[in-house]
Amino acid sequence: MLAAEPDVGTSFNVLTAAFVAGLHCSRSLHCRGQTREMMDYMTSFGSAEGKVLYLGVCAVPGADRTIERISAEQGAGWEVCLVATERALHWFDTDKAAQITGHPIQSRMRVYGEALFEPLGSKIVIAPAGFNSINKIAFGLADDMVSGLACEAIARQVPITIEPQMSDGFSNHPVFAESVSRLTDAGVEFIWHDESIRP
Repeated sequence: MLAAEPDVGTSFNVLTAAFVAGLHCSRSLHCRGQTREMMDYMTSFGSAEGKVLYLGVCAVPGADRTIERISAEQGAGWEVCLVATERALHWFDTDKAAQITGHPIQSRMRVYGEALFEPLGSKIVIAPAGFNSINKIAFGLADDMVSGLACEAIARQVPITIEPQMSDGFSNHPVFAESVSRLTDAGVEFIWHDESIRP
């Protein structure tokens, strides 16, 4: 005797109920230890002091000077929190970076239920920023820590500066000029250390 085929309608109803329950949970006063304030207002920005800099680092030339950049920003009065793509972690001394900033390096997207990273940021600078990350940010693709924070910063109108670094073999790609234009229109500041890659 053949087994009965699953009732698609019933399965759909079960999934829908689970989804609705999840929404209810996220809006309730407490859900898996998270307060309503944390669930409804999850943000990475909003430093009360206004002097917390998220320094984003991508895996491109210039990432090897991250320690020097941290020291320079600290000398300018910023409390620096380092954010890096996972590939960028191979470009500099991560132990020393964590030591001099006093904060763990953020390189992995937060998963559901984890506490917010502190301190909250006041500004984000991505230096160096590679071809891939710039294009992802321009098109709203937040799939790593650097692009994710950058997208959030733009959406929340938090000051963001991008310092591109790449070869002209990438900067001549037509999508790059479009990305720079989109981000500029969104209020992103660009600092060009190499005018030859500027669209």
